[in-house]
Parts: sequence; structure tokens; C-alpha cells
Amino acid sequence: MKWTSLKTLATAFMMLAFAVTIAVWGYFSYQNARTTLERTYVQQSEIVLNLSHQEYEDLIEQAERFLVRVTRSEELIDDRTAPSREEVLRIVEQGHNLFSKSKSFKLALADGAYFQEPAVEAPRSFVPGAQDWYRGAIAHNGDIAWSNPYLDYFDQRIVVTASQAVRSNMAVFKGVAAIDFDLSEMSRLVGQSAIGDYGVVMLMNDKGEVLSNTNGYWLGEKLFEGRLGAMTDATRSRHVEASIHGEPYLVKLKRIDENGMLVATAISVQRMNEQLWSTLLPVFLTGLLSLSVFGGAAYLLLHRAFSWLEQFLGLMRRAERGDYAVHAAMAQYEETRTLASGFNRMIDGIRQRDARLSEANRTLQLQEERLRAQFEELRQSERSLQQSEAEVRRLAYTDTLTGLLNRRSLHMKMEQLVRERAEAHHAVVYIDLDDFKTINDTLGHEAGDQVLTAVANRLASLPHAPIHGARIGGDEFVFVLEDFGAIECPDLLLKQAIASLERPIDIGTKSYAVTASIGVAFYPEHGQQPDELLRNADLAMYKAKEKGKHQYAVYDESIRRDVERKAQLERGTRDALRRGWFTLVFQPIYELRTGRVVSVETLLRCTSPEMSEFPVVDIIRSAEKTGQIVAIEKWVLRRAFEFAARLNRSAANGIRVTVNLSAVHLAHPGFVQDIRHVLEETGVEPAWIGLEITETATMESFEAGRRKLAQLRDMRIPVLLDDFGTGYSSLTYLKDLPVDIVKIDKSFVDTLLTSKKDENVTSAIVQLAHHLGMKIVAEGVETKEQADKLAALSCDMVQGYYYCKPISGEELLRSLAAQPAGEMRGGARGTA
Repeated sequence: MKWTSLKTLATAFMMLAFAVTIAVWGYFSYQNARTTLERTYVQQSEIVLNLSHQEYEDLIEQAERFLVRVTRSEELIDDRTAPSREEVLRIVEQGHNLFSKSKSFKLALADGAYFQEPAVEAPRSFVPGAQDWYRGAIAHNGDIAWSNPYLDYFDQRIVVTASQAVRSNMAVFKGVAAIDFDLSEMSRLVGQSAIGDYGVVMLMNDKGEVLSNTNGYWLGEKLFEGRLGAMTDATRSRHVEASIHGEPYLVKLKRIDENGMLVATAISVQRMNEQLWSTLLPVFLTGLLSLSVFGGAAYLLLHRAFSWLEQFLGLMRRAERGDYAVHAAMAQYEETRTLASGFNRMIDGIRQRDARLSEANRTLQLQEERLRAQFEELRQSERSLQQSEAEVRRLAYTDTLTGLLNRRSLHMKMEQLVRERAEAHHAVVYIDLDDFKTINDTLGHEAGDQVLTAVANRLASLPHAPIHGARIGGDEFVFVLEDFGAIECPDLLLKQAIASLERPIDIGTKSYAVTASIGVAFYPEHGQQPDELLRNADLAMYKAKEKGKHQYAVYDESIRRDVERKAQLERGTRDALRRGWFTLVFQPIYELRTGRVVSVETLLRCTSPEMSEFPVVDIIRSAEKTGQIVAIEKWVLRRAFEFAARLNRSAANGIRVTVNLSAVHLAHPGFVQDIRHVLEETGVEPAWIGLEITETATMESFEAGRRKLAQLRDMRIPVLLDDFGTGYSSLTYLKDLPVDIVKIDKSFVDTLLTSKKDENVTSAIVQLAHHLGMKIVAEGVETKEQADKLAALSCDMVQGYYYCKPISGEELLRSLAAQPAGEMRGGARGTA
């Protein structure tokens, strides 16, 4: 039987439909039978439960009525006399005879006397007052108490006792009357109330312990411990399925109001299902037999009906193998005749198309050969493209000269490292070769490239792995060290890096030596992002350069503060220039011979509240580094020249106003033109102006500086050499520079009176300048003794706090106007 056969599928479909019909009918039959059987058992259970409940209620009510009657008998409750032994025996015997359903009736008096019917002889060890039923009656204070099941002292049977305390009319305790019920007898009573073959009827105490049941087992067990109350509430109106010893039961409980006991019925679900299946099994077997018979008959019928189809399929298989001579001749039915005619026409058409397809196939084979050749060409092109792509990727992510990572790939590697190894410590080492430009300028760029390659190889071979090296600039390298540990670790490695670069690098027949400045930043201590770590390592590298190069520095907060301070200086200087927060003060220079003010030095001050903590010298140095000094000095020149014109409008002999010039401005291409332009705009006489330069201002390009100073002299502007003695103090500056006045630095004046050597040096400078036709100004004079000594050494001019502190232009004008001609203001402090 093949599932690809239409005959088989039709048979299977018919059998499936029949099977589904039987299954649906069986399912509903099963559900209906189960519902009916369960309803029957539930109804029986309800009847038995009500009957048992009523019977137990009657029994308990009778027992309690009897106890009340006994405990209220005149003989027992009389306060005047105590009952005689004969009266007690009569009461006990009468009680036993009247209540025949009990096992025994007993009466224990308060004086310890004990009576029981049927009579038993109590041993001496028996103490009625120690029994649970006795204590329970006393504890219930006149109400009837029911004991838990216990083993009877005399005949060793399981009993349950109803007891009540006997009290006189005056409420004096007389004793306890009790009725015993044999649980085996109660079980027999329960056994008479059966629920079919699988139902159980039980009597339980108020704690849920089984006192009796139909089969006599489970006695003393708490079947619903912990859920008795919930089961009682849940079964008020219906049966509830519950597990008893792992087996499912339909359970219902009903409480006896008089003493809290419960009557319960339980129907075994498993036994009920077994009964149900034993009833329905013959029905299902009959259905299966009918299904088998129906399937066989359907198969035979369909086999005969589809015989023509098998013949037709045989013809189609022959045609499929290429036999186009087949001919269909089925004529049993009108439909088969139509199908055979269509098949024959189709075979004829296929025979004709086959010939055409053969010709087309030959054509396709030729095209296939051409396509194969084109495909091979495409494969060659693809391989070339892959090689080109690999080369492009290499160029995009590596440095073409050294083979190290480039800046972009280094950044990606650091991001990956921070993302995947965030819990580890890493080090970022920023390396910059010292004065590498000199190698390129003197030896050529080809030699410089070879040096860079050798440096990269040495750094990449440092004894720490894993290490990621990159070249991010001309002579700048960065190495990232994974799992580097604590900040104290780099000492040895960085010293090895510096030592490896100290070894000469052989290029051809020559050897070259290089040094490097190194900065280190640690993750995560000094940053948690790649840009932050690179920036901080770069700052540490510049710190190493500031310390003298050829060493390393580890980033710390002081470096950050220095950078912030520089940034604040740059920003504050720019804002001060833009907002007009710069001002000028002037310090007079006196001629020692006459005591007359012959010159004033222009000094810059900043009134910006943001720059109050910075000395003016720091502002000027910052401006020199950033190039802002040119704009500042242009502003100073204009204001100083304007003040010189104003000052000399009323001065009899002319007072020179000097301006300090920086090396940056002196080196500026438009320096001389700036001076000429300000002169023309302000209209000041060149003789009223003096320009002060330092020795270092001309050091970088001495010849260019000399030419510019010569042009100033040609414009009749005097040139002053400031702070002489603190720099190189080379005679070349005095001999070759076009200088008119030399200013001796304050450091010589401070020790003039205490150091014979400094006195001799100062004297030599004065004499040398005079021999060269120059004037001398001594700076920083603070005492009369210093002034007298300088006069003795033939010094020409002096300035300092002994004479006057720097003051504003207005104060200077007022002071000069009030000063008698030729008077020296020695000892003035803050006033002109």
C-alpha cells in the first residue's frame, strides 16, 4: 500500500471519516456514561450522608439527653444527703439498661468511688480523676464533653466517651457521669450505610480523626489535616475531589452540631473509572471491528473502480522514459475515453516538440560554453577585487610606513578594549621623538622614514604582551598595554623603552641617535574613554618635554590643573583685549646727575576680575606662546605713543616713553611697519619714544633682529637693551646690536652693597657701555645707599621704588607738573 496512490488515499480518507465518527460517538458516550455514573454515586452519597448524619445526630442527642437526665437525678444533686451505694448502683444499672446502644455506663464520684455497668472490678491503680473523660467533663463546666478515641482501661477496646459533670443544686461538684461507645460497633453501624461498591462513610471527631468507617481502616488518621476547615466549607453544597493516601476521592463532609463531629462520604474516582471502562470496553471493541471491516470493503471497491487509472499511469511512465509510441485505448467510461483521447494528442505534441528541443539543446550547449568562459573571467575579476579590497583595508587601518595601527584603528581598538575588558587596568603610552625635525632637515626624509621604522620595531618588541602600537603623527607613537596592573608598574618598562631608543640606529653606513619624551595615562584612573585617555597621555608627554625631554611623566591632576590654568590665561587674555580690560602704568626713570625725570617705562596691567590671580608676567608669557602678544603690543604701542605726545606737549626738555617688546613681536614680519604706522597715526616725535628688548629676543634669528633694530635707529627711535646681565651677557650684543641704552638687571642692584664681585661687574658694565657710547640705567633701586653707590660708579640713570612705583598716566602728569625743575624725589613711595 503506497500513500502516493490515489486509491490508497481515498481508502484512508473513508476510514478516517468512519474512525472520527466512531471516536466522536465514543467520546460523547464516555462522557455521558461517566456523568451518569458519577451522578448516581453522588446521589447515593448524599442520601447515605444525610441518613448517617441523622442517625449519628439521633444517637448523640439521645446520649446527651440521657446524661442530662442522669446528672439531674434527685439522689445525685441533693445537697442535704449523699446517695448510698445501693442508690448509685441502681442509677448506673438503670442507665445502662435504658441506653442499650452504649458499650457501658459509668459514674465516678468526687470522693473517688467508681461505678460501671456492665460491672467490672477496677484495680487499685485505676484513678477515675486522671482519665481524659473525667477531666474533660470538669473543663466543660456543666456542658457535655466528647473525648478523643482512646484504649479502654478494662477490655482494651477503642472507645469514645460522652461525659458531664454532676453538680448539686448549690453547684457543688458531685462527680462525673459518662457513656462509652465502642468504635467497632459504630463502624458496624457505618458499614450498614454503603455507597455502591466503592463508597466509604466515615465518622470523624472535631479534629478530623476517623472514629469509624465502612471498611474499618483509616481509624485514628487525620485525612484532611491542615485543610479540614476549608474542606468543610467547600463541601457544603457539592462534592469536592481530594486525595486520600495518594488516591483521588469525591468527598463531602457534614458537621454534627451537638458536638462538632463530622460525617463524611468518599467515592473512589479510580474505582468508578474502572467500572466505567469495564462497561464501555465492549462498545469500543465493537467499533474497532466495524472500522476494520469497513476499511477492507472500501479498499476492494476502490481497487476495482481505479483499475483504469493504473493502466493510464503505466502509459505515462513509458512516455516519461521516452517511449512516445504509446497509445491509450481505455473506453470503460465516457470520462476515460475523453482522457485517453487527450493523452494521445499530448503524446503527439510532445513527439513534435522533442525534435525542436533537441535542436534548441545543441544551441544552449554552445551558449553554455561561452557563459563558462565569461564566468571564469568574472572569477578572476572577483579575486582581483578581493585583493584590492584587502589592500584598501590595510591602508585604511594601518600606518603604511611602520605597519603599526593608524589613529582610526587605534581608536577602534581602545573602544573595544574599554567595552570588553572594562574591569581590567590598561596603560596608554604617548611617545614623541625629541627634535626629530632636525633629522629630516639635515639628513633628508628618506633617512627620517628609516629611523621611524626602526623606532616602531623597537617599541613594538617591548617585553609586555598584549601590546597595541600605533603611529598617529609624523614622529608620534601610541602604545596601549592590556592588563598593565597598578600605576606603580610602568617604571621598568618605560625605562626600557627609553633605553631601547638610546641605542644608535644604523642606516646604511651611518648611525643616528634619537631620544623621546613619553607620557602615560592609565585606564580607568585617568579616563574611561579613548579620547580622554589619549588627551591625558599627550599632556603627560608635554610635561616630560617641559622637564627636559628624554624622560617620561605619568599623568596626574597637577598636569590637568596646569592645562586648565593655561587655558584660563589664554581665554582671559583674549577677553581682556576684546573688552578693554588692559591698562598702562608708568614708572619714571631719573637722571642721577640732575635728578630730573628723563624717561618713563610703560608697564602693562590687567583689570579683568577673572585674571586677578595671575601676575602680569604670566599673562605676557601666555600671550607670547599663543601669538596674542602681537595684538597686545600693538595696543600698548598706540596708547604709549599717544601718552608720549600728550606728555611732551608741556615738557621743557622732552621725556622719553619706553615700551617693552617681546621676541615674538620682533620676529613678526610686519614689526617695523607696525612701528612706522603708529608713529604716523599718533604724530609723536621718534626721540620721545624708546623700545626695550631683551638679549633673548634676538637669539633665535640674530641677524634678522639686528636689521630690524637698525631700521628703528634709522627712524631715530632709541633702542634699550633690557635686563642685561641675566641672559648670555655676550659682548656681541653690545658690539653688533644698534643699542643706545643698557639697563642693568635688578639682581645686580640687590647685591651691590653686599657683594664686591657684583659691584665690580656692575662697574665693568657701566665703563664698557660708556666706552661704546651707550647710556646706563640701573633697575630696582630701593634705598638711598644703592643710589649713592650707583652714582659713585658713574651710572647715568636709575629707576625703582626708592624714587617712584609705577603709577597711572594722570598721576604722573600731576606729579611732573608739581615737581620743581631739577629736583630728585628720593624715597617717594607710590607717589611721583
